[in-house]
Amino acid sequence: MGDAWLNPLNYIEDRNANLLDSTEESIAATAFYTVNRTSLHVKEYDNFKKDAIELYPFLRNFYESRRNKLISE
Repeated sequence: MGDAWLNPLNYIEDRNANLLDSTEESIAATAFYTVNRTSLHVKEYDNFKKDAIELYPFLRNFYESRRNKLISE
């Protein structure tokens, strides 16, 4: 509940009753949030990447094992 109050995306309104403005603002805010969140976790990504010889197969295997675990639960 606290995250909903602190998330700026929940405060974007359609001021002019024009859906396009609201959609563009929402996309811009989501892009900003994603870039900001990613920039705060660069070291985690670097540590994750350091363990892989080839990144793509490593990520694919990680994804598949995580997905199988979630399906089995």
